[in-house]
Amino acid sequence: MFTLTLIVIWLGLIDSINPSLIVIAFFLLLSREKLWGYILGIFLAILLQFFVLDLGLEKVAKIFSWAKFIHWELIMIFLGGILIVYGFYSLRQKFQLPKSDHWQCPTKSFHDASSSLKLTTHFKDLLLGGMTTLAEAPMGFLQVLVVVEIQRFNVNPLLTHVYFIIYSLLYTLPIILLNVLALCYAKPFKSWVQGRLQSLYVRINIALNVTFIALGCLLIIFAAQQLLT
Repeated sequence: MFTLTLIVIWLGLIDSINPSLIVIAFFLLLSREKLWGYILGIFLAILLQFFVLDLGLEKVAKIFSWAKFIHWELIMIFLGGILIVYGFYSLRQKFQLPKSDHWQCPTKSFHDASSSLKLTTHFKDLLLGGMTTLAEAPMGFLQVLVVVEIQRFNVNPLLTHVYFIIYSLLYTLPIILLNVLALCYAKPFKSWVQGRLQSLYVRINIALNVTFIALGCLLIIFAAQQLLT
């Protein structure tokens, strides 16, 4: 079990270096002080992927057998087409930084905002973190490797879930450390980010939209295979 624990920790740390999620965190920290909603969204999305991989697509399909009357293949083709069109449309603006006060340091501290505004912001961050992580699911090779290793060691279900939680926590570790750094050194951090805003924006825009295009292609190919079989 010690060997398996080392494997899970090592792969989790490697997988945590995710440029897309980290750059998005840089942008969010320009207009808020805490990213707990964003971190929770990433954590839950990784856990969801693990449970799907562990159960297997066949068992997941049985759980949702009540929805057989829905033509999922057509829905997947439709969603894939939307992702591809959106990805290519957004890529053409990859070098244009939107002129908006949103990217400036806020005049009113997030700490002073109303509780309802904080809740709404955290909920939006949760959705952003979750959807961005799920959009990168086709590239989750290390997660597949973790599940294969856990099954190879014949780990009991409870310990399997513990390993999933450990990996998910490690996956969010860079974002947590970045948030702590931003809280401890707020002014120098925001000055540093704003000085590199153009470069950060270009990189995240390219990375996200290429991911959308790749995910759209994957959905269409998978759905077409299901229709032809």
